[in-house]
Amino acid sequence: KLEGYSTTQAALLEEGAAMVKPGGQLTYVTCSLLRQENEAQIEVFLKNNAGWKLLDYREGLSGNIPKTGASIPETLLLTPGQHGTDGFFVANLIKS
Repeated sequence: KLEGYSTTQAALLEEGAAMVKPGGQLTYVTCSLLRQENEAQIEVFLKNNAGWKLLDYREGLSGNIPKTGASIPETLLLTPGQHGTDGFFVANLIKS
């Protein structure tokens, strides 16, 4: 099942990216703690799509900004153990 989800997520990320004009942003979000569905998707997307850049999730935020549990520091991973939430992953991308 995980392989199927990952394939679907990659396809949705590509489909969404195709609708973004230069200078536009795309936010990739999952309700997962798994690297395969989160950081790995972003790494592959950036490798295969020149002209896209990862934005820091802290950009534009103030106050009590949560520390990420993700292996990519610009992305946000919220975890039950660290944040007292369900698992959530967020990556903000911008098309140049």
